[in-house]
Parts: sequence; C-alpha cells; structure tokens
Amino acid sequence: MWAWGSNSDYQLGVDTTPYWGRTTPAKVSGISNVVGVSAGTDQSLAVKDDGTVWTSGSWHSGNTGGLDDCCTTFNKSPVQVGGLSGITYVVAGLRDSPYHNLAVSSDSPPPPGDSQAPSPPTITSPQNNSYDTDGSFSVSGSAEAGSTVEIFEGTTSKGTTKADSSSGAWSIAVSGVSEGAHTYSAKATDAAGNTSSASNSVTVTVDTLSPATNIASGPSGPSNDNTPTFSFSGSDNLSQAANLRYSYKVDGSAWSSYSSETSITLGVPRASPRALTPSM
Repeated sequence: MWAWGSNSDYQLGVDTTPYWGRTTPAKVSGISNVVGVSAGTDQSLAVKDDGTVWTSGSWHSGNTGGLDDCCTTFNKSPVQVGGLSGITYVVAGLRDSPYHNLAVSSDSPPPPGDSQAPSPPTITSPQNNSYDTDGSFSVSGSAEAGSTVEIFEGTTSKGTTKADSSSGAWSIAVSGVSEGAHTYSAKATDAAGNTSSASNSVTVTVDTLSPATNIASGPSGPSNDNTPTFSFSGSDNLSQAANLRYSYKVDGSAWSSYSSETSITLGVPRASPRALTPSM
C-alpha cells in the first residue's frame, strides 16, 4: 500500500511527524497483502486479503466507530481493528470527529448488479435434419453481443467462442464427428456470469459411407429377350432399404433420375448387346 497527501493526523501511516502535504507516494510499512482501502478526513482504513481491517490516523476520545479498544489517539502506523473478520469492503467516515466507519463482511449479500440472463442464442447453420459427409462442419448463429457462447451435444460441451461485440454473430467449428445423428444446442453467458436457457436444437447426420448396390435379378449374359426386366437391391449403414433411391444407366447413356423404383424393363433391339449399371 502506498500513501501521499495530507498527514496532519498521521493518516498516511508513513511518517512520525505530522505535516500537511506529501507530494511523493511512500510505501506504508508494517502492512502487506492489502486488497482494499478507504480514506477518511483524519483516518485511513485498509482491508487485507485475510479479511482483517487496519487503520492509521486520528481517533479522538469518545469515538463512536467502535475503535477505542484498539487504537490510540494517534496511530502513526497501521494497527489492526479488533472485532472484525471476513471483511471485503470498508468505507471511512468524513467530516468532524467522532467518526463513523462501515465494513462489509463476506457473509453479506452481494451488491445488486446484473442478474438478468441473456436471451437464448439462435443456431442458423447447419439446417436442422441436414447431412454431412466428412464429419467436419461449423455450428453458427447469433447471440447477445459480446457474450460467451457454448455449444452442447446433449450435456457435453463441444466448444466455446465469443459472440461479435457488435453483431452478436458466432461460429464454432467441430471435427471428427462420428457416423450417425448428432443434435446440438447452444447457451450464452454474459459478462456478469448470467447464463441463458438453451437455444433451438439442430440435428446433423454424418454419413461418410456410400450405400452398396447390386442387380438382384435380370439377364446377366446373352439373351434373346429384347424386353428384359432388371430388379435392384441395396443396403446402407444409416438408411433402411425402404428409404433408398436408385438410378441406372444403359451403356454410356446418362444416369436416370433417382426414384424408389427397384425394377426396370428395357426395350433392347435384337442383336444389340447392352450393359446395365445401377447406382444409389
């Protein structure tokens, strides 16, 4: 702790001789680990990190601040104030003696502040029920400007970031996401530590494997049938067979549009060999 200014009543706690003005800050000896101070008219108060209160300066006879039992008329260096513990904040009284002082202990309720939780953030990308093919994508949206956004899969955190201080835009990249469906939500925490409720949720299905396709039936060699019928079948690690869609092409022709049809009858001129290729 350092002190300067008037020392008319030893309130600086640094000199044995009173005088009106110290222009150069001096380190106060006999006290350390100070976390709070307050200057009165003729007395000074200091709070240490152990919750004790110390004072220096003038304390007159008849003082009603509760310090007669600890303090001489003039305290030329800091002395501990008895009867106080767990103190976090002090205020020294002003004007004429006898003086009064106030102290806040750690069991006192905190001063009123920002207790309003921010609005829940919004996830705008990716779209709900969308697909990803490599397990790497970004979850993006908007939130209270300057808040800290955290995304979750269930109750597991998947990353945090700061929303833009002006627009509130945010984005968090995720990678190494396993095969299957993953549902994400987000929460925002403001500077006062208030946390919002959860955002809207989005589900992303990671599908990195292609389905398997085969021709289940149909001519597989020379045939005199110029209207052959072929049927298809397929399987996939994430989709049921009934939800698969098929496309095919004959020789080097273009692929057909995908559909749920699992068979096709071709009109093939005689003596014109053809090769059928299915796909999903």
